[in-house]
Amino acid sequence: MKKYSEEQQKALNLINTGDMAFIELALQLNISNNLELDFEDYETLYVWLDKYAPKGVSAYRVKQLYKIHEVVNRTSIDFQNSDIWDLPACFYKMHKLKDLNLKGNSIEYFPPRFHKLGYLKYLNFVDNALRSLPKKIGELVALEELYLDKNELCSLPESIGQLFKLRVLSLESNLLSHLPSYVGKLKNLLTLDLTYNKLTSLSKNIGQLKSLETLVLHQNQLTTLPDSFCELGQLQTLNLSANYLETLPKGIEKLQNLTFMDLRYNSFTDSYIAKLQDLLPNCDILFD
Repeated sequence: MKKYSEEQQKALNLINTGDMAFIELALQLNISNNLELDFEDYETLYVWLDKYAPKGVSAYRVKQLYKIHEVVNRTSIDFQNSDIWDLPACFYKMHKLKDLNLKGNSIEYFPPRFHKLGYLKYLNFVDNALRSLPKKIGELVALEELYLDKNELCSLPESIGQLFKLRVLSLESNLLSHLPSYVGKLKNLLTLDLTYNKLTSLSKNIGQLKSLETLVLHQNQLTTLPDSFCELGQLQTLNLSANYLETLPKGIEKLQNLTFMDLRYNSFTDSYIAKLQDLLPNCDILFD
């Protein structure tokens, strides 16, 4: 019987599981503790797989699955609902990556040097198990859309305020109790979703989000809004349902671009709602 190196045996054990999706992930992304090969060795790996693949896996299938050099140069990866628990430390070497979808996995932490993915524009970490974000997430300077819904985030790192190109920030169903002031630095933000968190207050710096068009604060614990809220001049859609609000800030009539506002499940009186309708005649207001 032919003897394989420890490294070869590990790879063959993966192949022999027959789970091609897992094999592809393990080899393409160089999962730690399974196959410790550098992406630079893709050519050697390609030849090796062709040579050592067991009879149940055709050489053609191997070639189609494991062109590692193509993986390194990928601009888009979609591993939604792939039962991934972690990402390899060398993930940052996929330096041309622009779109990354990891929705519906069980990832708890970002891998080291993830912030080196300088071309990343779209990042979807919805429905994972993240408890924190990297302190250097602000170095993802090309990022335009960031989806972090359904995780376990209690806070946001200060560097998130450096994502100056960010247009969408979605944080639905986390554990945030406050919105930090540095979020106000996101000058190009168009959509901010904070549904199903534990927010008791908003920073006055929220008024600095001059480009914001959609703000969703459904199901939080807000009792008041800062006066600076009225400086969101581009706001078109506002959802404040299921909080503990009795009034809105004075000057709310400044938000003349508002076309929809959901105020249900708060403590507004009928007379107050009637007043709002007079102040914002072009806004469709939902109320109890």
